[in-house]
Amino acid sequence: MFIVYLSLGSNVDADNQLNQALHWLSYSYDAIKHSKIVKTTARVKDSSLQKNKVPDYMNTVVKLLVSEDIHLFVKQLKAYEIEKGRYKYNKPLCLIDIDLLFIENQDILNDELGLPSSDIEEYAFVKNGLKSLGLELGL
Repeated sequence: MFIVYLSLGSNVDADNQLNQALHWLSYSYDAIKHSKIVKTTARVKDSSLQKNKVPDYMNTVVKLLVSEDIHLFVKQLKAYEIEKGRYKYNKPLCLIDIDLLFIENQDILNDELGLPSSDIEEYAFVKNGLKSLGLELGL
């Protein structure tokens, strides 16, 4: 059994996309908890896109129990993103983005998977969401 932390984000039909993803996670896995859903400004690296208003993101951080092989779990997350249209739009538009942030008490797996995710330090909503779920990492 693994305790995992994920970040979820969307800026296309965001409320609906996040609710669907949370429903899928709660149906598929155990003991789901999530931080409050917050609005964040999209980061746009292409200055030509800044002329057009890029929708804000809605984001949350999720904690859940996973009883299956962690590699299979990661594949299922990616399959869900693809099924729900993750790559339907070009960046910075995104229907659903799910990222694995950290696996609790699994140093070897974290090292193997390149975790903890750099998103923890890069995005305040991730760090604050983890803190609200009772996890503080000294990165």
